[in-house]
Amino acid sequence: MKLKLVLLFCSLYTIALAQKLHRTAIDTTLVVNEYGGFWDDMQLLYANLPRIKNSPYKYHFRYRENNQVADIYSNDGINFKGRILNNVILENSDTIKRKENLRDTYIFRYTNVKSDKASQIGQFIIRNKINTIPSRENFPQWNIYSIGGGGISFDFKADEAITHTIYDCPRCQDNTHEDVLKIKKLYFDLRSILNWNQLFVNFNDKLEPGRYYYDGFFSWDSPIKDKVRKWKKRRRAEGKIAPYIKVIEEHLTTALKNTNRSELPADGRYKIYFNKKGKVKKVVYDADRYIKVSSYNAKKIKAIFKNNGIKNLNLKYGFVQVLYTFANSNPFMSRFYGGGYYPKEEHY
Repeated sequence: MKLKLVLLFCSLYTIALAQKLHRTAIDTTLVVNEYGGFWDDMQLLYANLPRIKNSPYKYHFRYRENNQVADIYSNDGINFKGRILNNVILENSDTIKRKENLRDTYIFRYTNVKSDKASQIGQFIIRNKINTIPSRENFPQWNIYSIGGGGISFDFKADEAITHTIYDCPRCQDNTHEDVLKIKKLYFDLRSILNWNQLFVNFNDKLEPGRYYYDGFFSWDSPIKDKVRKWKKRRRAEGKIAPYIKVIEEHLTTALKNTNRSELPADGRYKIYFNKKGKVKKVVYDADRYIKVSSYNAKKIKAIFKNNGIKNLNLKYGFVQVLYTFANSNPFMSRFYGGGYYPKEEHY
């Protein structure tokens, strides 16, 4: 009975505040144990995101990346509707919790997807039978990156058949198997058609400055007020450098492929700051920028990208890339954290 009342309240509140930020105190010990993990439970109880198996639609497809969710659904398999859920946890300090009697705060926003865009995605999934492609553990052609691979997942409901699949870093897959190419195309189409990155950036821009946020994978400080102007300037810089991103990545990937395993730094995730001429200016650990990278590993990274050809692009801004090096997989680069997005990507 208590669960039904919570769901009813969330349903009414979600309708009233569609596409606006909604905040609610959460119980961080909450576990429903019906499906998935903590974030699935939060999204059910606080954002009224239904389980796929309980969806009233004949076709319901869900894409999840860093706990951000896109839902595409239809009854005829032709005309689809959709919505995107952006959500984070505001981690209140112990002082605030004691003073204001607050738990951590769950913040979310729904954005509706235009029917033509939702239909384009839904029809592609049905036409290519994406829901029948096995998950990574049963898909030999799919390279598994156990750490930092930028995983995504899908939940499919089609004619009452329910499937759940997980894939590591589609950007990093180099296999030309037909089903690998289908997943990669869906991944890139989803992000392009739904304007995936920009939606989260817009959502993040609305968050209260100077607070600490968490999306289930990464934590960050939203900039305090006197830094907001500088932060927006970086946003504009990102837009100006965007046309060169593909070329930059090709140059860096080529440099990486021409590097022997012995020339790589120790296993880890390295955030690399390049200036506008493509020269490495600074290297920090992606997981913790306060831990200093040894001079030995920093020199190796600088040597890898010493002659990368980027200076010939005549860029006006520098950029940031993340290098992943792990013993059981090939090294790869990613402009975004975990192969996804990151709200404070820096340019200087």
